[in-house]
Amino acid sequence: MHRDTRNTAPPRANRRSQPRLRVPCAAVKNSHPRNPVAGALPERSRVLALALTAVAIAGVLVPATGALAGVHLSSGSAYTGRSSACPHPKLAGTTCVFKFRASQNGYGLRFVGKTVVSSWACRNGGGQALLGGKVSGNDPLPRLVLGSDGKLQGRAGHGPNRVTAAGHIAEAGTKVVLRFDLVHQHCVTPKITLIEGLIPGSH
Repeated sequence: MHRDTRNTAPPRANRRSQPRLRVPCAAVKNSHPRNPVAGALPERSRVLALALTAVAIAGVLVPATGALAGVHLSSGSAYTGRSSACPHPKLAGTTCVFKFRASQNGYGLRFVGKTVVSSWACRNGGGQALLGGKVSGNDPLPRLVLGSDGKLQGRAGHGPNRVTAAGHIAEAGTKVVLRFDLVHQHCVTPKITLIEGLIPGSH
């Protein structure tokens, strides 16, 4: 018996019975990882933010650095001050006045006067101090170097005669405050104040 196969195809599915799958737009945009435009704007924004931050930091640091660089002594000027522990009459060849001279660049201070009579205050007592100059038995005075923070430091001598100096400048470089230490003997001088220019007895 002949069978009719013309209508044996499966019936079509009802389109309304199957819900349509909708893909979010964001998923479609991110489905192309090789697209050079995708994600470019966030990366550029981050680079721009970092650049602006660097510029802002530089704007803060440059004035601060400039302020430190402006701290210095008056170029080539003399700085003098009187010893607070100078007896009368003095020893021959000595003086009661400290005399220093600033370097030409304003960042060094060197003793240029006669031996100054002062005093040492030590852990187990103290006594007279002969500082700088050429008198026999004196202790050397170091050349001081000025740091960018306005502090002065230096050292001179060896062994028991090693002297260190520490101080700072004030009043726009017209005033210097110093102190000398006899390191190995644990001794220190009184505070010494120098001003720019010559005082009586400093010639």
